[in-house]
Order: sequence, then structure tokens, then C-alpha cells
Amino acid sequence: MLGVARSWYHAWQRAGPQRAERAARRAELVQEIRGIFEASKRRYGAPRIHAELRDRGHHLSKRMVAKLDTRKNPALTLNWPPFRPDTRREQGGLGISPGTG
Repeated sequence: MLGVARSWYHAWQRAGPQRAERAARRAELVQEIRGIFEASKRRYGAPRIHAELRDRGHHLSKRMVAKLDTRKNPALTLNWPPFRPDTRREQGGLGISPGTG
């Protein structure tokens, strides 16, 4: 016994061809991403590759582009800057709330 419900097992079994098709599409996208990356002399990051793929008619997010090939091309990693609230008094902003500092 697998220890899972029959309905789950049969649903998983029926979805096999869809999983294989999705994996094949992702493999094709990875090859296309690598081609764009190499054609740009390894200069394009995920945002530019995303724009190139969009121009070619693909519909996926920048994060998906980065996720698909980050292991092979670390340059595609999206590094979002961390949120840092500006609470310094010397800049004349709103400053720190009373009682917190």
C-alpha cells in the first residue's frame, strides 16, 4: 500500500501526460533562455530575457524566467532590493515615532 487515497492516486495517474507536456515545454523554454543569454554574450539578465521572450510571443513572468535557469546561469537571478523605511531625523522626513527610539 502507498498510504494515499485511491482518488489521489488515480488523479495523479491521469495527470501524467499533462506533467510530461509541461516538463517538455519548460525544457524548450530553458533552451531558448540559454540561447538568448549566450546571444547577448552573457550580458542579459532575467528582465531583458523576459522582454525578448515576450517579443517572441511567450507569456511568462520575470520570476519564472529567473527560476527556470538560475541553477545554470546565476546571472539570471532576480535580486530585489530590500525594503528599508526612511526614518532618519536628519533628512527632515517624518522621523521616528515618539516612544520608539
